[in-house]
Amino acid sequence: MNGEKNDWLYVIGSIASILGLIIIIIPALIEYAIDIPTNYKIILFFFLLALLIFSFSRILRLWKGKTPISIKEDHILYTIKESSGKLVTCEKNQFIRANVGFITMYEEEIATDGKIRNFRGEIEGIDSNIISSSKKEGLKWKIRHVFHEPLPQNKYIKRTFSFDFINSFTQNDEYIWLDIRNDVKSFILSIIFPSNRFPKEVKKFLKREPAEMNIGPSLCPYTLPDGRTRVDWPVKHPKINDIYILRWNW
Repeated sequence: MNGEKNDWLYVIGSIASILGLIIIIIPALIEYAIDIPTNYKIILFFFLLALLIFSFSRILRLWKGKTPISIKEDHILYTIKESSGKLVTCEKNQFIRANVGFITMYEEEIATDGKIRNFRGEIEGIDSNIISSSKKEGLKWKIRHVFHEPLPQNKYIKRTFSFDFINSFTQNDEYIWLDIRNDVKSFILSIIFPSNRFPKEVKKFLKREPAEMNIGPSLCPYTLPDGRTRVDWPVKHPKINDIYILRWNW
């Protein structure tokens, strides 16, 4: 997504500002400390130490990188429309925030061995449109949600995005996954199964390169008023680059 260049400018500018303050403040305080009593020198020493620790922790945080977009709440719902698994709708409802200026696009990466179609997307208060990748890269498709004006900085706004999977969930053992590429505060990954075909077991996995591990007990499905079955997986503070996977047998 564009905005990466501006993010680096933000990081470099912030680090330069912090270093500039250290260079200016510390010599002045040391010069002032020459003529003060010993007790005050001790207090000043710990103040300078705290200032340095804070400054370098801030620099380290900035250097590690701040993603251009943060997500406060991310709810991803897969609805299996047919017992054959040939038609599945994915809907995303999220609150996103631009951490830097000139963010005019949100990119989705979708993996499937079938097809995807019927892209729909909206962003609160901004005109937008969906641009799908004309080339399939392995099993992954690049889908771009383009905004006609930059996102406002440091303000959460609602974004919705949905599409259909075609012939993608037709096996007895299937899975969905969520790749964390942005700073996400929390997400809920949900699946609704048709009333005439329910899952035997839904397991949670976490993939943290290079390993994939089963994390905790299987999800407990619950029945909706219309007879369909649903599972929800809420997660708080997921780590960037982790991949969360739900596998089921039906």
